[in-house]
This record gives sequence, structure tokens and C-alpha cells, in this order.
Amino acid sequence: MLKKNVTVAAVGVLILGNLMHLAKNGELFTKKVDRDSLENAYRQSQYQKPNSVVWMDDPELFTLAGIRYIHGEDPSSINFEHQPLSKYIFGVATSVFGNPLPAQIVAGTLALILYFYCGTLLFKNRFTALVPVFLLNIDGLFLEQLKKVYLDLIQLTLLLTFFILLYHSTQGKKQRNTMIVLGLFALNKSFLIGSLAFLAGLVFFWFVNPSHILTYVKNLSWSLITYLGGYSVFFLYHQPLDFLRLHLKIIRLYRSYVPEYPKSELVRLIFTGKQRRWFGDFSLMATPAWSIMWPTSAIVGLASIRTLLRSKNKFALLLYIWVILYLIALSSRLIFPRYFLLLFPPLYLLAVYEIENIVQNIRCVRLGSKKQVQ
Repeated sequence: MLKKNVTVAAVGVLILGNLMHLAKNGELFTKKVDRDSLENAYRQSQYQKPNSVVWMDDPELFTLAGIRYIHGEDPSSINFEHQPLSKYIFGVATSVFGNPLPAQIVAGTLALILYFYCGTLLFKNRFTALVPVFLLNIDGLFLEQLKKVYLDLIQLTLLLTFFILLYHSTQGKKQRNTMIVLGLFALNKSFLIGSLAFLAGLVFFWFVNPSHILTYVKNLSWSLITYLGGYSVFFLYHQPLDFLRLHLKIIRLYRSYVPEYPKSELVRLIFTGKQRRWFGDFSLMATPAWSIMWPTSAIVGLASIRTLLRSKNKFALLLYIWVILYLIALSSRLIFPRYFLLLFPPLYLLAVYEIENIVQNIRCVRLGSKKQVQ
């Protein structure tokens, strides 16, 4: 009981540390959003005037989209290429607090709690589960998301929830809630990444319990219902066939994003923190959020395949499947560093999992040597 209380207290300290860090940037969370200014910027931006010199960044776009959405506007009328869930959440936060960032604080806090729980599924020692939480807590990508209106932090929270529920579904739990969360995950930013998560679950069951695959596929109906529900307002403005046209339009837009962009930039970005620009002179640019944790966790985390095959840890297997599929998906397109928020948290868990195994093996060798000496 004492260890459990100490561990919970440690997680609380980490979360409190984040809140104190955010308190230093209090003006970001207290400044009221001016819708008129956002609307004017949008009218003059690249979204309305292709050759405009006025550039509207994603946080401002997502904030404006959220405000419009909660006032009943068609979700395909602005920022149609991203699914609407997070923007609805930002819209509600802006309506209540005058600022969308409190939603990020809630999402970040939930993500740390869920992440710690993921660690308890992977490690026998709860104190070990604190290590990846600490790594995530100091990751530049995570800290950036707490202070900016991006879609990835809520997406991470939903992905961790999906992992936990999917894992427990192998223990006899019903899959309905799992598939509802999958629908929310697809509805949050990209239905294509949601499809990737579904594929990860499919591969996972193929390895651990093939008899559950049919049930898993059948329960996809809950995901589809959830996803369609998130587009309820869209159907007030459009015919059902327009829903299909919208998603084909999204796919075509994604495929048009700098198709000649080098596929190897993913590796460069992970190991050096630099990537080639997709505009101008195509020179290299540095990523402020990069740290040595990125290449280290990539190497050690991917090397954990030996350990998880030997230990047959189901949760480690699920994380590994996701990492491989996500890496393949990212390598085929233009990437932005914030996409890694769905990659490095699983890699941190796998890296600590591998290091823990190495430490245990060293201890076993030492104990064996002592016994032989005696």
C-alpha cells in the first residue's frame, strides 16, 4: 500500500510540475480569443487567397474552426481536411473560458495518467512505470502541445485509451467501448490514422488470439456509428453521398502534399533533429523539440523485439505493432515533428522495457557468478 501511495504521489508531482511550468506562461491561458481578428486574418490568409502574404498558422485556424463548429456551422466549411472532434472541444473551451488552451491542460493531464497506467501493464514494478512518464513529461513535443492549439495531444490521449481497452479486451472484456474510442480517435484528426489503429488491433489479435478477430471486425460498427455521429452537423447541410465525396477530397489533398518529398527524411529527423524544407530552397531546418531521447528511444525501443518475443508480453507486442505501422505510414508522406507525439511515447515505454530486461539479465549473471564462487 505504501509503494502504491508513493507512486501515485510521484505521478501527481510530475503533473503538478507541468502545471507550474504552464503557470509561468499564464498569459497564454488568460488571453481572450478575439473572433473578429481571427475571422479577418482568415479572410486575408492563404486559405482564402492562394497567393496571400498573410499566413494563418494551424493553432489560429483550429481555434477559429472550433468557434464556428459550436455555433452550428458545417464542419467541412473550414479546415475540412482534419476531422472535427478536437476542434469542437477547443470551441467549447473557448466558449467557457474565452481561451481554448484549458482543453490542452486537461488532455495533457489525462495523457500522463493514462501513460502511467500503460506502464503498469508493461512493468511489474510501479516505480519503473514512472520512468517513461518522466521522459514524456520533459519531451519538447509534449510541452509544446500544452501551450499551443494543436490536435495531437487529444489524439495521444485517445490512442492511449484505445491501447488500454484493446489490451483488456484480450482478458475477456467487451470490445464495445474499445471500438467507440477507436471511432473518436479517427474523428479527432485523421480517419486514415484511425484506420491504421484499427489495423494495429487486427494484427495484434492475429498474434495473441486469432479467434477474436471476427468479433473485432464486427464491432467496427460501433466505431463507424461514433464517427458518423461526429459528423451529424455535416449531414444537416449535405446529402449522404457528399460524405463520401468529402473523404475522397481529403485523400486527394493528402496525396498532393509535396509528393516528391524524400521518404528518408523521417530517419534524418529522428536522429539529427533536422529535416529538409518542403518549400523555398529545400534546405535543412532544425526542430527545437529534438533531443537525444529521440534516437536513443528509437534504437533501444526497436531492439526490444527480442525481449517481447521471449517474454510474450501482450501490451509490449501491441505497442511494437503500432510503432512499426506508424513508422511505415509516416515514411510515405511529408511529415511535421508534432506527428511524432504518437510515436515516441510508445517508444519510450519499449525502450525502458528493454533496458529493464538488460538490467535484470546483468543481475542474474552476477548472482550466478556469486553462487559459483561460494
